[in-house]
Amino acid sequence: MSQGSTEYGGSEYGGNVQPPASTLGGSISQNIKKEIVLNLNALVQAGVLNTVIELDTGKDPLTIEPAAGYPFALVGMPVITADYEDQATNKRTYRFDVLIATSYQYLADQNEGVESILDAVLNQFDNNFTLAGAAIATVLPIEVLTIPVSTATKDLVCFLVTIRAQALFTWSNPNP
Repeated sequence: MSQGSTEYGGSEYGGNVQPPASTLGGSISQNIKKEIVLNLNALVQAGVLNTVIELDTGKDPLTIEPAAGYPFALVGMPVITADYEDQATNKRTYRFDVLIATSYQYLADQNEGVESILDAVLNQFDNNFTLAGAAIATVLPIEVLTIPVSTATKDLVCFLVTIRAQALFTWSNPNP
């Protein structure tokens, strides 16, 4: 099960049946993040992930013990860049780096289990490329970096999934 916040309805909106971002309330950044969490919760329902954690503070992910076990996804704060679209609009790019960690011992197939998780994550976001309208200017192709990580007590494989969602922001006063 998901450890996500209750404002997302847990895994209630799994699969491709998700509320449009306009009904979620909140800022552009909050709506994009909510849609990312909803898509990750769909992967919990599908049995790909066990836990989704939303964490905006700097806790070391290697010290996290996921409530429902591995693999888990950690969604943090975005990095935001902007460029002028026209005289009254900025095109903002919200980059969310989602950390997905799994323990080798929990992989059903230690040879190809990593790839099946990667493909499921890519497929989920490729099939929901506008994030239910939260990314009104598009979501760029997702990038994944895979890194094996070992500590004294854990042997993990971590995926850094970079999601770049673009949205348009219309200035409130285009002619200052």
